[in-house]
Amino acid sequence: MQPKKTIVDFVNNITADNPLSITEVIKVAIDYYRLNSTEKVERTETGEVKILYIASMAEENMLTKIVTLIAGEDADIESAYNGCIVRAY
Repeated sequence: MQPKKTIVDFVNNITADNPLSITEVIKVAIDYYRLNSTEKVERTETGEVKILYIASMAEENMLTKIVTLIAGEDADIESAYNGCIVRAY
């Protein structure tokens, strides 16, 4: 089994190939690093809403690092999901 890429290498590789939204990159990162966090789409009266269920503080820190590498220091995971975050830890 090959070692996983560092977060910086992962972000550079995935954003260089094709322009993905931040939430799409997070979804790919969850699969790539085999995290326990999940993204679900829920239907509301106003339409569909993406909700991120975070399994641990370590995973939240890792996903937040990915967001800041993509969007800059002022961005965080809350802004990427418009506050639709559920912390299950």
